[in-house]
Amino acid sequence: MREDLPLKIMLVLKLTPELEEQASTIPDLQDRMLGFIQHQVDLEAWRAKRSSSEARSLVQEAFEEGRKMKAKGITRDQAFIMLGQVHQRISQQL
Repeated sequence: MREDLPLKIMLVLKLTPELEEQASTIPDLQDRMLGFIQHQVDLEAWRAKRSSSEARSLVQEAFEEGRKMKAKGITRDQAFIMLGQVHQRISQQL
């Protein structure tokens, strides 16, 4: 475990009892979790550099629209059909 790092964030993970028991047998779990979190931080930094804030905003809007559609009971197949219909209408205008 990396004792030299200041702890500013404490994560509490809710594990099933079975998973908690299995995870407790991993001697370097703390270091692995730190490595995973660092990788995710690096990945998010790379994504931020790669796309504009406008593009990230559009992605968030799309996710929110997806959540709304799911809440309304629209299935993935229905959403795909709707997308195809929109694509066809746009293509006809070109």
